[in-house]
Amino acid sequence: MMRFPKPLITVGSVLLMSACTVLPESKPPRIVGLGDITPQQAAYQSPRPVSMRVDLPLASAPFDGTLVLIQPSNWEFQALPGTRWRDTMPVLVHDQLVQSLRESNGFDNVLAANSAANADISLLPELRGFHARQTDQGTVVVVHVYYELLQNQTRETLCVLDEKQVVPAQGTEVASLMTAFSQGTTEVAANTAQWAFDCLEGVDAN
Repeated sequence: MMRFPKPLITVGSVLLMSACTVLPESKPPRIVGLGDITPQQAAYQSPRPVSMRVDLPLASAPFDGTLVLIQPSNWEFQALPGTRWRDTMPVLVHDQLVQSLRESNGFDNVLAANSAANADISLLPELRGFHARQTDQGTVVVVHVYYELLQNQTRETLCVLDEKQVVPAQGTEVASLMTAFSQGTTEVAANTAQWAFDCLEGVDAN
């Protein structure tokens, strides 16, 4: 059996004990999500006779993660310290889209991305912006989504939409930012529901 000199064992033990006491305990991040803001929904006489699947939005970095992003300049993104979204940004936008499309009552059925059911139409979103931005006029929140509405049987693109909302925020405090993010995402989702309903006028799902 290999034996180490006792002085080495003593010094090593002291170093390990000091390392355990010097490192500070890290606080868990503050987990935030979008608030409930009821959009102004159009009154449709009857829903479109289609089932629509909402795909999970495509997104590239930094819009594919859980950081709450602030853009102090055109070329830089920073993360709000100690704060995280409850899920990734594409999931947050997807969930809001599904909720808004269902509540609009403009379509026979609205399916989430993970549904195993067949759908006539697919809504393909691409997340291009989901961040706060500092401007000369103050802080604003940007929610920017590009859409393609696809007929699944023919693979034909029916309509495209580049939807962007810029909502003023009262500052960079968490509560102010969450209010602006919630409003911007709700408005984008409500406008998307109206656009999809108009696009599908006269469209035969079969």
